Amino acid sequence: MSSPIARPFLVLSDAAITADPWLLGLNDDELAPAGQALPKWDMSALVKARRTIRVNWDAAASDLRISPEHLKLEIGVLVGTGKGRLPRLTVQRQRLPLERFSPGVTVALEVNGSHLATVLDLHTELYIASVPDHGDLLSPSSEGAIVWDERTRVLLEGDGPRFPVMAVPFSEIFPRGTARRAPWHIHWTPSDWHRDFHGALQLFLNTERAEVVERMQQGDTLLMQAVLAEAVTQVCSALVLDPDAQDLADAAEDGSLLSQALYWLQLAFPRSTLAQMREIAVHRPGEFGASLLALSEIGVP
Repeated sequence: MSSPIARPFLVLSDAAITADPWLLGLNDDELAPAGQALPKWDMSALVKARRTIRVNWDAAASDLRISPEHLKLEIGVLVGTGKGRLPRLTVQRQRLPLERFSPGVTVALEVNGSHLATVLDLHTELYIASVPDHGDLLSPSSEGAIVWDERTRVLLEGDGPRFPVMAVPFSEIFPRGTARRAPWHIHWTPSDWHRDFHGALQLFLNTERAEVVERMQQGDTLLMQAVLAEAVTQVCSALVLDPDAQDLADAAEDGSLLSQALYWLQLAFPRSTLAQMREIAVHRPGEFGASLLALSEIGVP
């Protein structure tokens, strides 16, 4: 379905366009029609997407009041990502010509999962490829004028939190002290509240604790829950204990580390204010931690 945006020129009707649904898949998996979410997505996965667009050339020419022989069209696809109504980042663009006597084109994309966060946004547009020599007063008269567009948004495994993972020997990054024996370390900076959540935290696994790395690679759910819970607890504790927590929350930007922390807190302590959450963290820290630990159970939305 085309965009409801009103443009100051004629545009294509849906009857002039046959747009197959997007087919999505990971790595070498078979492609399947895109749903609301992309299951089993992982930052290390290669996301593949494909769709075919066909144009009824005579109908398109009639819609735009441009003679078929003078009508020239291109198809463009923008791949975006990030939380919010509109994508926060465009990670790929494609433009392909459409021909009058071969008016169908198949778009095939491959996007590295490390470039994506929260949402895969696929925006398809049809442009005027060159200024038509003949047309009506209401016909699009500039190159690049968008005469049809459609957007498909797919959640990446719902809205689950993700952050980069790296395996390193801790004796190198913590040459002194007991931290060198820690099984993992979560690196982040509390002053980065307004940084995009994707990349604000980084998980380091200690290669000198081989059993931990192995269990993580095997997808040990209890270990993954413990690691995620520590990240969630560190971030949420720092926020509720910050004397300016409410002022920070009032200025939270969609997709930021701060907005993610508020989301976690609202799930763990529904109908509670930040001041009430702080009271729990200060006076009942065990309950505070247990609530966030339960929230971090792998597989539970």
